[in-house]
Amino acid sequence: LTYLFYAGTFLGFINVIALTGAFDTVAGVVAKVPKQIMIVVAIVIGYIIGMIAGAYTAMVMAIIHPILVAAGIPWQALGFINYGIGYGAMTCPAQVSVSASAIVFKTDIPSIVRNNMKYNPLVLIIPIIMSLIVL
Repeated sequence: LTYLFYAGTFLGFINVIALTGAFDTVAGVVAKVPKQIMIVVAIVIGYIIGMIAGAYTAMVMAIIHPILVAAGIPWQALGFINYGIGYGAMTCPAQVSVSASAIVFKTDIPSIVRNNMKYNPLVLIIPIIMSLIVL
């Protein structure tokens, strides 16, 4: 319950940031970049942030999505970006799915992370290629 309160407080903070117009200001700078480049960069940055954020990826998405939407990114691109964030989270030892995988496969968390690190950058190419084809 305490963590839920923290998450609610954080999302309230994001709302305050949105009301100040900060997302629109950042989006104005981001909107000057060609959309295809912006989407690919957002997927890669989302992957990197997901590696660090782990279980807090939903909060990361709460920060990234308003900026991208205000910058004019198509809504379909948000799915590809979320895909990148999710794969990044699978390399974070604090992610619940990683812990669950370690229990199911009867191994330790660092070996799950090492195994994911071998394949995730290669798998990250899939949403990048799909975003270039679809969008």
